[in-house]
Amino acid sequence: MSSHCHPEYFIEIGYVISAETLSLSTSQINEHPEISGSSIRALYNRKSNSILFADLLYGKTTSLGGRLQSHGYETVPSHIHKYPFKDEKYFYGGYCVQKYGSRCAEHFIDVIQIKLPRTLRIGNKEK
Repeated sequence: MSSHCHPEYFIEIGYVISAETLSLSTSQINEHPEISGSSIRALYNRKSNSILFADLLYGKTTSLGGRLQSHGYETVPSHIHKYPFKDEKYFYGGYCVQKYGSRCAEHFIDVIQIKLPRTLRIGNKEK
């Protein structure tokens, strides 16, 4: 977990899913080939009989972003902010997430990148 200085002040959750893919419709995301390259591939493989991939990304109660958003933290992706605004910077998952997440066939551990707005990371009395 680390901080960012993007002007939107969202918590950014990276699953190695690009902003472009996140902006697709729910049905397109569920069928998109980038699913197999996601850092939560193993989780989806375990739960695919009971949940859609898009629900893991931004479901209100089924995603990390949805849960954080429900507690008052502006988060992308979530059920409120499914994808970053156009031309907005977004950390979708850096080297460690890409290298060691379950997107690689030999890895079974899911990895998620979390980037906090700097104000949240260094201390914010309201949050």
